[in-house]
Amino acid sequence: MFVTNAGDWYAARLFLGIAESGFIPGALYTLSRWYTQDELTKRTAWFFFGPSMSSAFGSLISAGCLRLEGHGGLKGWQWIFVICGVSTIGML
Repeated sequence: MFVTNAGDWYAARLFLGIAESGFIPGALYTLSRWYTQDELTKRTAWFFFGPSMSSAFGSLISAGCLRLEGHGGLKGWQWIFVICGVSTIGML
């Protein structure tokens, strides 16, 4: 939301990439420790099914956010980050 130029965007993407780099290996390791061998296949399938569903619905939500251009002094792409951030914090 606070990115105003290309340098800010690259820095934000760098830090986001560093923060997320170990998520999938760590999540799969955690799944393998919590579930038995028989359950693990189904749980792993659900784990990889989630991003597909979020992409499908996220695109629709993003299209709606882009229509908020100018509201609250923010551009449409900034609204996408605000709504994603608030929903993520709300889920915690």
